[in-house]
Amino acid sequence: HHIDRGFALDPDNAGVLAAIAASRAYIGRPGEGLPRAQRAIRLRSGHGLAHYAAGINALLLGKEPDGIAHLDDFVQVEPESHLHYVTHAWRGVAYMRARDFSAARGAFAESLALFPGNFIALLMLTCIEQSEGKEAAASQHLATALELDAEATAGLYHTRIDRFFAGSDLLEQMHQVLDAVWLKITA
Repeated sequence: HHIDRGFALDPDNAGVLAAIAASRAYIGRPGEGLPRAQRAIRLRSGHGLAHYAAGINALLLGKEPDGIAHLDDFVQVEPESHLHYVTHAWRGVAYMRARDFSAARGAFAESLALFPGNFIALLMLTCIEQSEGKEAAASQHLATALELDAEATAGLYHTRIDRFFAGSDLLEQMHQVLDAVWLKITA
C-alpha cells in the first residue's frame, strides 16, 4: 500500500523505483522489478539501491552477466553500504547460475568475511562443495548454517534454492546435492 502510494505521488523518484524493484525481486517477481530498477538508474545513475535491485532482478531472470555487473556497480557507488555482505552473496548466486563455481566461491568468501552467519553463502557453498565431491566441506558448511539457525528445515532451504535457481538448469542438481548433505548431517 505505501509503495503504491509513494509511486503515485512521485513516479520519477529513483528511490521509490529502486525500493519497488528490490521488493519485486524479494517476492519472486523479477520481471516487474528489473524495468523499474533500470528506470531508476536512468534517472539517477549513482543510486546504489537501484543497481542492487537491478542486479538481483537480472540474475533471477537468467541474465547473470548483467546481474553481476549491476551488483559490482552497487559496491562501487555505495562503498560503505551495510548491504555488501548480501551483495557478495547474490554475486555468488549469479556466478553459480553461470556455472563459474570458482568465482562463486570467491564471492561467498567475501560475503562471509563481512558476515560469517550469512545463510545464503553457507547454503550455496554446501551445494558447490557437494557438487565437486568435497563432502566433508559441504557437511561443515551446512552444519554451521544449522548451528546459526536451529529452526531451519530442509523445506525452507529447498524453498531458498527454488528462489535462487528458478529457471536455471541447475535447479534439480542443487536440490539433489542439498538432500545428500542434509541426510548425512541430520541422520
